[in-house]
Amino acid sequence: RIAKEGVRFDTAVSQIPVTGPAHATILSGRTPWENEMLLNGELVKSSLPWLPEALRSQGYETGAFVSA
Repeated sequence: RIAKEGVRFDTAVSQIPVTGPAHATILSGRTPWENEMLLNGELVKSSLPWLPEALRSQGYETGAFVSA
């Protein structure tokens, strides 16, 4: 069902080769320079629109599963 109804990206490129800022870019829709995160360990700006907050406002529950 996923293959039939989903979307496949043949090419996907990260905006930055640093994990934290890359995740912030995915979850905010802003480039690392717009969200002012260029290094791991930097705090995210609460003023940015975050995908989990947008989903929560629509009744979704979100979570994260990470390693390390």
